[in-house]
Amino acid sequence: ITISKFTKRKNNGDQYALGKCDCGVIKEYRLGEVVKGQIKSCGCSKLKSQEGLPEGKRRCNHCTQVKDISNFIVYKHPKWKDQVSTKCDDCLPDVYLIKTHGITLQQKQAMLDKQKQKCAICLIHLKKLSDAKVDHDHVTKKIRGLLCGPCNQGLGLLKDSSVVLRKAADYLDNKGVI
Repeated sequence: ITISKFTKRKNNGDQYALGKCDCGVIKEYRLGEVVKGQIKSCGCSKLKSQEGLPEGKRRCNHCTQVKDISNFIVYKHPKWKDQVSTKCDDCLPDVYLIKTHGITLQQKQAMLDKQKQKCAICLIHLKKLSDAKVDHDHVTKKIRGLLCGPCNQGLGLLKDSSVVLRKAADYLDNKGVI
């Protein structure tokens, strides 16, 4: 992509770069994505990977396997006009984990095995890997462990604060009277 100028949106102040793709398409890209090198094309390179496939098939841009289109999410949002995901259902969780927590599904499974398939707080049995939520420190981004959904939400609602959590426990122990 060749950048020709930088712009700023008046409504929200976000910075954009006007760029031209190798295929000739000119469009705006978020400046942060351009600076980080996350933008490689207008999307045409992703389309090229789909050329020559039989009807109803799609190639996953992550694992590169050709699969039936039913193995891909179809986005129904009006902005995307029924756009099909570039990653198959099997790869989406792995890609999400890598982007958000820096771990793979295999590493998450190893953590769950180490916790004996149990939530680190309430010790409820976590039947599937998707039941285990990655708990992390929001300041350091360091992973603390795997929790069930309610325990993970509970920590978030209590602002990830041990002080607030202790006060909540004292409140419960005293049947509402502090």
